[in-house]
Amino acid sequence: MKDRLTFEVIAYDSALPQTGSKKLVYFTDTNSNNEACSITLLSEQFIIKFVFNHESAKELIFKKLDIPLNSKVVFEVKHPLVSPREPDIDVMIYKESEPHKTIAIQVKRVKVEAVSQKKDKVNKIEDIKKGIKQANITKDLGFYKVYLMILAEVDGRERKEYNFLSRGMTPQTFTQLYEIATFEKLYREIGIIIVEIVQPVDKDITQAGAIGVCLLRDAKPEEQKEKLTNKIKGFIRYREKLEGKVWAVY
Repeated sequence: MKDRLTFEVIAYDSALPQTGSKKLVYFTDTNSNNEACSITLLSEQFIIKFVFNHESAKELIFKKLDIPLNSKVVFEVKHPLVSPREPDIDVMIYKESEPHKTIAIQVKRVKVEAVSQKKDKVNKIEDIKKGIKQANITKDLGFYKVYLMILAEVDGRERKEYNFLSRGMTPQTFTQLYEIATFEKLYREIGIIIVEIVQPVDKDITQAGAIGVCLLRDAKPEEQKEKLTNKIKGFIRYREKLEGKVWAVY
């Protein structure tokens, strides 16, 4: 029997005190008319960094992937850790005391717009195939673990009939993501994780939203290549000198 797939979700909201009122209202619609910038218009790197810098979301991801909470996270890892011919690593996670157990994550985003209560408009779903190819190349570099992360950016503001937590992608959209991720030619050792970040109300995604995490398949740990471990040790040793460059810690 197949294991049950479970989404774990955190929600957040913010409110400004109104003049002459002591009441603060959270997790409900605003009076504005979709004036906030849609999450689908923001850059992929901005959303990736926002998710991993959001303490509750990061803790949820680390819990799902069994990663120690004191691990370091770096973004857009480039040469010399990977060659110019190889894809950049979107997210790299490591512990300074265990560089031989470094985790690489390749991220591919999918843009989802709720056009009605039960229908989504989905863009960039074919990019998942490109992410699969990149994850396979990254696995061949010899990391301890490699994951493909599908980042579903959902503008769910049209789903006003549903509550704050129920404005994410439809089950049909999730099935599309699941099928393309699990039936394409992704190495069996590579883990698959879906992260859904939803803009449920007319506020900036940094002010209100919901982030859900579903682990489709865990990564198989492998002995990390010694040459790669030595490169990572060098990166750790000179990390402070590299701050402000492409390897900066955010």
